[in-house]
This record gives sequence, structure tokens and C-alpha cells, in this order.
Amino acid sequence: MYWQYVLRRVLLTVPTLLIASTLVFMVVRLLPGDPALLIVSDAQDPVLLEATRERLGLNKPLIVQYALWLRQMVGLDMGVSISTGLPVAELIGTRFAVTARIVTIACLVALLLAVPLGLLAAARHNRALDRGVMMASILLLSVPSFWVALLLILLFGVTLRWLPTVGYVSPSEDLLLALKFAVMPVLALCLTVIGQLARMMRSTSLDVLASDYILFARAKGLSEQAVLGRHALPNALAPTLTVAGMIFGALLGGAAVIETIFTIPGIGRLLVDSIYARDYPVIQGSVLLVGFVYIMVNLAVDLLHPLLDPRVEY
Repeated sequence: MYWQYVLRRVLLTVPTLLIASTLVFMVVRLLPGDPALLIVSDAQDPVLLEATRERLGLNKPLIVQYALWLRQMVGLDMGVSISTGLPVAELIGTRFAVTARIVTIACLVALLLAVPLGLLAAARHNRALDRGVMMASILLLSVPSFWVALLLILLFGVTLRWLPTVGYVSPSEDLLLALKFAVMPVLALCLTVIGQLARMMRSTSLDVLASDYILFARAKGLSEQAVLGRHALPNALAPTLTVAGMIFGALLGGAAVIETIFTIPGIGRLLVDSIYARDYPVIQGSVLLVGFVYIMVNLAVDLLHPLLDPRVEY
């Protein structure tokens, strides 16, 4: 029965991906400006402009352009960048790996901190620990990530001089130096996420701890640690993981500000630069890749949900 649930959820992602690709294509075409004008040095030469548009396929009807682009995507061919002339897949792949590495570490750190904090806050409801976690969560939710990044640079980079302020080093080149460069970007992202995940974990844990089976487990004489770890945690964790999956996708597409502050060559900066250059293939490929990963992460969370929470029907 579980595999039928898996198959059904996987099949539902196909129309979702098709709708996402359509939206990406149409939104990119709504951007003002003509890519051909950015390539042609002499904007007064109509013959050269028309030849450039024909070479880029911009003179075809939108439905034809979409069909050709969709066929390329199905064949994993993202085309060539208009501004750089490099293959889009290669360009996006290197940039996406940088962003995915930082965002994944930030989300994992946030989960490792927020889940126990939210669970303990619910177990100590209306006590000092609960109030402290709630106040810290509200504070973290109120401060934007770019402001946190600037404060981290001021504290650890300028005042204490413990960490490098800007730049990026690949782990394949120097692992220790790469970790030093990644500390502040990861902190800037995960601190703003911890508040949201901790509040979600606390809310779901309060509902779970008020359930009859928790009362029965305590009546059996189980320790509070066993009640929280074996009975409350698995059932309260599923909604939190769902929110974490949504946050992961949002961070992949919205890390451009952090990447700009720390000069990280990620997918966010590539997307912003491509928008300025009206580089349609790179914009479409970047947004579609982020959307695809977002859908796949949420699919994985949906597939884990019944395994964590037995109350969910297949």
C-alpha cells in the first residue's frame, strides 16, 4: 500500500513540473528588454538585429519557442548562454553546487538545533525555558538575514578577526579554509530559519503531548525522556520536516542577497546577473532547476511523512 502512495505522489509531480516550466518560460518573456540589443553592438542595424533574433529563435511565435525549449529540457539540453557563450548546464551546475552546499548545511544545522529546542519548550510549557525559546524565535524571525550577515561580518570578521569576511574557497582545494569561509554564510542563513522551525516544532509538540497515547505512556511509568524521544518526537517531527522542505527550496532561490554580501559565486548571483543581461537560457535553466529541486525535496518529505506519523493514511 505504501508503494501505491509513492507512485501516486511521484505521478503528481509531472503536471507540477509542467506548470512550473510554463510559468518560468512566460515570466522570463515578460522581462523588459531585448537580448539581441545587448549582443549587437550597432543597435541601428536592423538587418543585424533581425539576424541575431533569428539565431536566438526570438522571432518565432511564443508557443513554438516554448515547445522547442521544453524539448531541450526533456533532453537535458539547456542550450548556450547568450552573454558568455558557455553551456548553460555546465554554468548552472558549478554555481548550483556552491549554493546547495551552503543551504544544505544551514538547514541541517537549523534542524539539529530547532527540533530539540521546540520539543523541550513544549515539554516545559509556560516555564522559563519555553518563554526563552519563544522570545529567541521571535527575535530571529524579526531580523532579516542580510542584517544578520552584516553583524556577523562586523563581529567575527572586523572586530575579532576570527573568520574571513568575503570570498569563497572550494572544499576540493582546501577543506579547512573552505569551512572558515562557509561559517558566516551558514550562520546568517540558519539563524533566521531556526526561529521558524523552533516555533513550528513547539506548536506540533504541544498538540502531540496533549494526545491520549502520551497520557497512556506516562501512566505506564515511562520516563519523560522516553515519552518525548520515542512517542512525541516522531509524530511532531513530520510537520516540521514539511516546513523545512519549503524553507530549503526558498533558500535555494533566495540566497542571492547572502551570496552578494559574502561574494559567493552561487546560483543566486548567477540568476541576478543573468536577469540584468537578459540571458534567457541561463534564467530559464536556473529557475527551473531551483523549482525542480524544490519539488523533489517536498516530494521526499511527503514520502517520509507516513513513515514518521502512523496517523497519516496512505
